[in-house]
Formats: sequence, structure tokens, C-alpha cells
Amino acid sequence: MHLLKINLEKVQERWWEAVLIDEPKINVRKIDPSRPITDLDDEAQAKIEELMYNEQQKRLGLPQSHEKVCSALCL
Repeated sequence: MHLLKINLEKVQERWWEAVLIDEPKINVRKIDPSRPITDLDDEAQAKIEELMYNEQQKRLGLPQSHEKVCSALCL
């Protein structure tokens, strides 16, 4: 079994039209970001809460969740 992992990091905080150049583009204007978080499954809700927490920490200049885990494990 072969496994290829690719990590993509955004330079700007915005929706992507596509991940790959020759991939069909989506119309990002049709995305409805107003969907209530409670409509999502538990895993998706947890991920969104983590992203919101990390964004707040980033704005305040404080360590984000992945940085806290690393510092706890790296000691």
C-alpha cells in the first residue's frame, strides 16, 4: 500500500475555487456560510470550534492549540 500525504497552507484566508489547477472550479459565491453549526456532525463541530479558537489565539498573539500540544510533548 502506498500513501501520499500533502499539506496545503493558505497564504490568504479565503475560499479556494479549486485545489488543483485542472480540477473543476466551484462558484464560491454560492457557498452558504450561514448554516448553523448544530446542523453539522460532532466531528465537524469540534473542528470548527478548534479553528475559531486558533483564530482568536492568533489575533491575540497567543499559542494556538497545535503549538500548545507541541510544547507539552516537547518538554
